[in-house]
Amino acid sequence: MLRDDGVDFAKLKVMVIDDNRHFIAILSEMLRAFGVRDVSRFDNLPAAYEAITQRHFDIAFIDLNLGRESGLSFIQVVRSNPECNNRKIRFVVVSAYAEKEYVQGAIKAGADEFLVKPVAPRSVYDRVVRLVKRPLRYIRTESGYFGPDRRRAIDPNFAGFERRVTDDAEYV
Repeated sequence: MLRDDGVDFAKLKVMVIDDNRHFIAILSEMLRAFGVRDVSRFDNLPAAYEAITQRHFDIAFIDLNLGRESGLSFIQVVRSNPECNNRKIRFVVVSAYAEKEYVQGAIKAGADEFLVKPVAPRSVYDRVVRLVKRPLRYIRTESGYFGPDRRRAIDPNFAGFERRVTDDAEYV
């Protein structure tokens, strides 16, 4: 069903990866209420990795901490595997930890978005719409990073603190 925002939620294939089954159920129901028909649920990374290497997904909501495992490590494994057909899957890290170092870690791992638990339906909806309507470009850098380019616009006159000295990025 095409909504007023122009996104056909029924066509999206979404994964939810979290070690808390209650959260998986809540987020899955939110997505279904928006019209997403294909929601795959995973409470462990090996099963999620097997699925992500075997079929296409558009978006993955993944917890930052999955018991002894790290959602960020999972993102890095997917992004760094050239054999994986889902390297450009849009990852939304979901966490109760909202401190700057966690958000920066998610960015460095290659996450597209970050949501803080508890999540509100409007926040989830807005992230999905943004990821579908305004997807980030993906880059590969000489340093080995593969993932979304954080720059929304390239301004050659920008001279700020975080300006890249060289543009070693290859857009993919």
